[in-house]
Amino acid sequence: MPTVSIKLRPHLKEYYCNLVNTGGSAYDLVCSFIRPFLAYTPKDYIPVMDASEYFEFELPAFEEINVRNNTVYIPEGNIIPLKRIMKKHFNNIFFTYMDDKIRYIEKITDQRGRKAKIKNTILQFTLDFNLSYNSDLYDLLKKAYYREKIEREKLKEISGTNNHKMSLYCPSTSNLTFL
Repeated sequence: MPTVSIKLRPHLKEYYCNLVNTGGSAYDLVCSFIRPFLAYTPKDYIPVMDASEYFEFELPAFEEINVRNNTVYIPEGNIIPLKRIMKKHFNNIFFTYMDDKIRYIEKITDQRGRKAKIKNTILQFTLDFNLSYNSDLYDLLKKAYYREKIEREKLKEISGTNNHKMSLYCPSTSNLTFL
């Protein structure tokens, strides 16, 4: 089956490899990211890459593009926008997950240790999404979460509304009863 490769950060590569391996709608999601960025391979194109850093993706048969015999690739001009979309997708999943878990933990228990909650929630995220947990990944995710939180608070001050994303998967915190 024809493949296409894109260089990603290690945690994104691992996330998308796990997502593609689950199959079904997750595979279709990654296909929908990649399809608009494909182009036919020029005759003089020679791929140069280190396979360990690249996310290799098997291409399904598209109706509008012939993908047989590796006739398509991702041109240099399309790689940066595709990476941004893939990173934004990962960040949306991560931030929604973190917000839901922390809000749920705060309502169920009366814990005050925010740092412990964030560390445990990041650990749970890596377990739920089959990512390798290490200190570099923890620091990266923790900093990204805090930066996103600061940006949200700035937007809240400017606009006067709460732009807090709420997932459909998180139980409503207004309906929680404590025993």
